[in-house]
Amino acid sequence: MRTLSSIAHDMESAMIVVSGKLSHARGGSETRFLGETWFLSRLLVVALWSAACGHADALQWELKRAQASDQKAEWTKAGYLPRWTVQPDAAGTRIEIQDDAKGDCRGFVLLGTRLTLPTPAPEGLSVSFRYQRSCGASKPDRPRAPIMAVALFPLDAWEKLSSEPTAPQSYPADVFTNDCIVANVPAAPHAERPEWHTWQSQLRLPLRSAGKTIVIALAWGCMHMGTVEHGILDDIRIELRTREVAMKEFFQSLNLDLPGLEAVREAKDAQAASEA
Repeated sequence: MRTLSSIAHDMESAMIVVSGKLSHARGGSETRFLGETWFLSRLLVVALWSAACGHADALQWELKRAQASDQKAEWTKAGYLPRWTVQPDAAGTRIEIQDDAKGDCRGFVLLGTRLTLPTPAPEGLSVSFRYQRSCGASKPDRPRAPIMAVALFPLDAWEKLSSEPTAPQSYPADVFTNDCIVANVPAAPHAERPEWHTWQSQLRLPLRSAGKTIVIALAWGCMHMGTVEHGILDDIRIELRTREVAMKEFFQSLNLDLPGLEAVREAKDAQAASEA
């Protein structure tokens, strides 16, 4: 009798090869088989990303600041610097970023939280939140919005960054190293009033990161001065994806009464009996 683990392995292997075969398959039965295998394999991958081992404690944020890439000396002298007021809540799941009254803040802030990864390394990591962002320079024919990104930093690269608004480091050239993994949040269309948007990034973790402390950072910034910008990130979630829990939840979600899943049903029943 086959086990759930061996079935999952075959499904993942099938996903690797099926995408190429689908374009060449001919005949109803072969195409249908390949399509069903690809569909189940995709479901499994989604489940592997969806099972979570998340933060139980409050998120602790560290603040870094960086100049815009085109910053000029006269702008620095005039005070057009990344002096944004950054206010996380007690749980660390909501962060508000506020300009000064004149709208003279310019540049980027990065908020990072440290995470020590287990060994072996998890399948990946998910960062999700909902957000509002607004820029006083935005017009219907020329939409503007603060720039946002999520990044994974090696600890040493993060600790080299400065928290001082006047530090000469620029975003992104002096901020991200070759070992950083960066996901940009798409630009938002113009809106008369800030609207809530949701965003989620599923990031693969390098195998060499197992057992190491990394930093998950949220980057936020604007290039304008003289216009007020504002942002809120809410319901921030950081979750590690584990294979074992994901596989169990995936098979629990299947309708095992469907034809063709007899082997899966037998394997699931056998596993349940062994765990009883």
